[in-house]
Amino acid sequence: MKAQIKFRMPDGTDWYVNKEFNDRQHLDNYMALVCSTKDCFVDEVWYDESEVHPSEPHKTNRDE
Repeated sequence: MKAQIKFRMPDGTDWYVNKEFNDRQHLDNYMALVCSTKDCFVDEVWYDESEVHPSEPHKTNRDE
């Protein structure tokens, strides 16, 4: 699955990452690793929902 992640860095700047992930767990692990090593947090995530298996829990950037 393709995803774009917007991280908010400690100095207030935004850092965007565009990356291909094997599945949602891979995406979650990557975000956790970056947040713990760079002392930042995930602001937003966009990904192609058509590539997400229906049984996987996931969040989108819109109200459902």
